[in-house]
Amino acid sequence: MTSFILISKRSQSIGALLALEMSIASFCITPLFLQTVFFHSVLLGNGFVAGDTANVQRIKRIFTSEDFEKLFPKANGYQVSPKPFNYANFLAAAAKFEKFCDEAAGGLDPDTACRKELSVSFAHFTQETGENTGWGPVPRWKQGLYFTSELGCKDSLAACSYCSPSTEYPCVAGKGYFGR
Repeated sequence: MTSFILISKRSQSIGALLALEMSIASFCITPLFLQTVFFHSVLLGNGFVAGDTANVQRIKRIFTSEDFEKLFPKANGYQVSPKPFNYANFLAAAAKFEKFCDEAAGGLDPDTACRKELSVSFAHFTQETGENTGWGPVPRWKQGLYFTSELGCKDSLAACSYCSPSTEYPCVAGKGYFGR
């Protein structure tokens, strides 16, 4: 895990590290909540407005909109509208979780800790939403945020039934429960 500490201030280094960290990201506690809020920031009403919280200021300093475009050139895939995966919505989602990128841990300074959180988040985003194809000029680690809904789930609830027969938290009849 020491490779997290090596992240520089630019997306190229974060991107290069993603390739290394993607294999362990699924074994870490990943920020799925951030990905979910990120996606729903457009779908719920008119979206969230990013506050100028300390964590958002830090993210803007460390990871710019240009970095976002370089790291996620295939964001939103072939989808015409809406395009929920964008820099403004990412900042809006981060603003909802003020501790994200605003805590130092393990003896790290806050900027280094934030780079670590961003790296894990982006690796998770790429694992869960990436196009993940080897057929093309864009490397897999830059294919994140491609799919805005879980494949096969949009058309058929039966194909993606993650409903558990729990009586404690019962599923609503006719509703689908799946990622994004």
